[in-house]
Amino acid sequence: LNFLKLTIDSRDSLAVYRLLCAPCFTVADADLHAFTYLAKKKSLPYYEALGRAGELGLSQSGIGHAHALRALLEAGAARARFEKPSIVLYNFLEHSGYLKYLTHAEIEGNAAAIRQLYHLRDFLGYLEEYEAVTPDATVAGFLEHFKYVSDSGDRGKISETSQSPDSVNILTVHGAKCLEFKYVFVVNLVEERFP
Repeated sequence: LNFLKLTIDSRDSLAVYRLLCAPCFTVADADLHAFTYLAKKKSLPYYEALGRAGELGLSQSGIGHAHALRALLEAGAARARFEKPSIVLYNFLEHSGYLKYLTHAEIEGNAAAIRQLYHLRDFLGYLEEYEAVTPDATVAGFLEHFKYVSDSGDRGKISETSQSPDSVNILTVHGAKCLEFKYVFVVNLVEERFP
């Protein structure tokens, strides 16, 4: 989601930071700290700071990761103009090494990576459903749709994993319509006040 946001609006520094923290980039903590500190000190948006990583005193590895992310974002922004959101996202996942990371971690049995894989699968399914009902789907249109869905309180449906039997399911009351559960806890429900 952060990548898609940056293909439309490169000024979102929080999205750049989240991508730098992604496990496929393996940016060292010292480089991440230096990047954020000096970018703020020089009043640089993080996107611009990616291109000037050499001036921020990062290690060679950190500079390489910053330039690689900047190149991926530029390529994504160019693709976002004429391709569907799923294609733009698949391209990023492949070229960033994130799919390779998830595949390797799944083989090793890394529980956190397996959970990330389930979340990614659910998100891609959601994205493909959007494209199925929107023939001229664009990244900007999907982000606007996603914002409206999130603002309406339906955010939990995307992040819940359906293949994890030992998890606790949390959903809104509106999302629980006509569903049967053995136990249901409604938080903050008191007399004469519905949460």
